[in-house]
Amino acid sequence: MLGISSIIATVIAFQFVDLVNDHGRDMGVRAEYGPQFLGMTWAATGLMLTGGITSLLTVLVDRSRAETGTLAGDCDDQAKSLMHSDYESVKSSAEPSPGVETEKEGKQ
Repeated sequence: MLGISSIIATVIAFQFVDLVNDHGRDMGVRAEYGPQFLGMTWAATGLMLTGGITSLLTVLVDRSRAETGTLAGDCDDQAKSLMHSDYESVKSSAEPSPGVETEKEGKQ
C-alpha cells in the first residue's frame, strides 16, 4: 500500500515540475526536482517492506517450530507456576491494606 503511495507521489512530483516549467517559462518561473521528499517516501516503503518480510518470516518460523514440537511447551508447568505467582502478587497488591478505609466503607 505504501509502495503505491510512493509511486503516485513520484509521478505527481515529476508531472508538477513539468507543468510549472511549461507554464512558467514565459514569466521566468522554474521548478526543480527535489530528491528529499521522494527519498523519504521510498525509504519508508523500503522499511515497510523489510518489516513485512521480517514479520512473515517470523510467522513461518514459529509455525514450523510448532509443527515439530520445539516450542516451549515442555516448560508448561514452570510457566503456569510463574503465571500463578504473578496473579497472586497482583491480587494481593490490589486488596486494601488492613486499617485503611476504602471509599465504600467511608460512605456507609
